Amino acid sequence: MIKNTFIFLTLIFLVFSISAQELDEKNDEPKTLLSDDVEINGFGSLFMTLTKIDNSSIHMIGGGGAFIFNKKFFFGGYGLGMTTNLCADRGQFKEKEMDFGYGGILLGYVINNDARFHPAISVLIGWGNISSRSLTSTYMDRENYDNFFTVSPILELEIRIVKNFRIGIGATYHYFSGISFSDYTDNDFSNPGAYLSFKFGEF
Repeated sequence: MIKNTFIFLTLIFLVFSISAQELDEKNDEPKTLLSDDVEINGFGSLFMTLTKIDNSSIHMIGGGGAFIFNKKFFFGGYGLGMTTNLCADRGQFKEKEMDFGYGGILLGYVINNDARFHPAISVLIGWGNISSRSLTSTYMDRENYDNFFTVSPILELEIRIVKNFRIGIGATYHYFSGISFSDYTDNDFSNPGAYLSFKFGEF
C-alpha cells in the first residue's frame, strides 16, 4: 500500500514538474510559479463522493478552497466527512455506529480552462480518524479512535455554467493506509467512487 502511494505521488509530481516548465509561446522562455507574469485566482468548492466501506455504500460530503496559478495549477486544502449511518458488523465494536472523516491538501491541474467542457485532474492527500459510538449515544467514544493516511486521485469533467460557477462530474479512488479498527483493514475502505463537485470563484 505504501509503495503504491509513493509511486502515485511520484507520477503526480513528475506530471506537474514537466507541465510547469512548458515554454511560453511568445519568447520561448520557461514559465514558473515565480514568474513576473503569473496570474493567481481562486475558488471554493462543495463536493461529494459515493463509495463503499466493505460491502456498504456510503455518501461523503466535503468542502475546500484553492489558489489557481495561470488558470492551470491549483493548490489548497479540504475537509471531508461521512453522512451515512454505518454500523460495524465485526470485531470489538460490532453493532456500534462508525464515523470517519479527514482533511488535508488539495492539488490539481486544469486542462483548457476556458472551454465550456474541460477535464481536470486532482488529488486529495489527507489524514483523519475513525471513531465509534453506541446506537443509544449522541457522543463518539473518544477512546475508540484510529488514525489513518489517505490519498484520493480524481478525474473529472468540468462544465462551466456561468463565469464564476462550475460543476464537475467524475470518478475517484480512495486509498487508505493505517486502518486497524474493529477488524476492518485498509482494503475494506480502499474503493472506487463517483465524484461530484460545485465550484465558485474567479477561474
